[in-house]
Amino acid sequence: MKGFIQASLIALAVLSAPAYAGDKEAKHEAKAAVSKKAEKLAVININTADVNQLQLLKGIGASKALAIIEHREKNGKFKSFDDLLKVKGIGSKFVAKNKSTIAF
Repeated sequence: MKGFIQASLIALAVLSAPAYAGDKEAKHEAKAAVSKKAEKLAVININTADVNQLQLLKGIGASKALAIIEHREKNGKFKSFDDLLKVKGIGSKFVAKNKSTIAF
């Protein structure tokens, strides 16, 4: 009897695991989709954004985000995309990808 109960519990765990895993994956995918939509809708003020906010921009990692902040602290606020191009590692492709997401 003890072996039957153990076998039943193992079978139940094995059969329910895929359903739980799929549910967990579906929730993760839904969160990722919402996060991507939120990122697309967000406008980031290049003059006030912190490192984490700057990394939401396409093509910006931690080092470029820090370069933007350092340039801003040294030279003052950015007034145009031309000012942003003066940051080492920031080029016209970056500006084109993020033009609708950046505010001054």
